[in-house]
Amino acid sequence: MKKIFGLVALSSVVLMALPAYAEDIVSNNSGEVKINGTLGMDNTVEDATIPEGQDAWINVTLPTDTIFYSTDKKANAPIASPDYTITNNSGRPVDILFKEIVKENPVDPAPFKYSVSLQGFTSTPKIIENGLVASEDNGKTIHTLANNNGKLGKDDPSELNTTANTVTFRYVGEVKDPLAEEDIITENYTMTLQFKAVSWPEDTP
Repeated sequence: MKKIFGLVALSSVVLMALPAYAEDIVSNNSGEVKINGTLGMDNTVEDATIPEGQDAWINVTLPTDTIFYSTDKKANAPIASPDYTITNNSGRPVDILFKEIVKENPVDPAPFKYSVSLQGFTSTPKIIENGLVASEDNGKTIHTLANNNGKLGKDDPSELNTTANTVTFRYVGEVKDPLAEEDIITENYTMTLQFKAVSWPEDTP
């Protein structure tokens, strides 16, 4: 969380509680500010001094090439895929948001009707409906990954759940129209997921 500090002139008002990192400068024309710089800070460590909620906490392993497929030419053929895993390597939990899916050739009409959904996340958005890109779930959080110690909260016991920092997902769906025996249709998309570091409450002095 960003902190913005300002100097405010107050008459007949005394600030009784100051945070440990601030002091009043009274009847003096200067003050000293210590600077502690760290280059290459390790965001896999829980006590790293990275401000809460910053993108600098994000450290996620994401598959970049995935597939879905069907092998039956008949109507209502099932769509399947291999399993894929997303892993949170960070010292903070991370939210996964479904941003969008974009078709490689969006002007081309779908050659037949088929639907595809994501499965394995807490929320399972439909990403393709009747051969068209579905967008009603854009921007929604679909899963939260624990940190690399399996902790969702600051005070959770270490290794509360040794698999909570990973999620396995796949594509499932159905080809609604029948295909001719000679048909092999390829449809290409790019799916964008966003990641948001989950803030832990800061210690109070």
